[in-house]
Amino acid sequence: MPEREYLTASEVAKLLKVARYRVYEWVRDHQIPHLRTVGRILFDAIEIEAWLRRERGERQQEQSAPQGMN
Repeated sequence: MPEREYLTASEVAKLLKVARYRVYEWVRDHQIPHLRTVGRILFDAIEIEAWLRRERGERQQEQSAPQGMN
């Protein structure tokens, strides 16, 4: 069975093209899947990829939703 790959907050920030503090905000607000272990916060690479696909899908749905009449 292949070993899972875990990313650091810096690696996730680079992958998502956001500042590292933004990743920590998402952790604090429970908006991104993560693990806390011995004083470290780690991110399962497979879970981050799935989370990113869900986030992108939700944004695309919001953008394509019909706008209410004003």
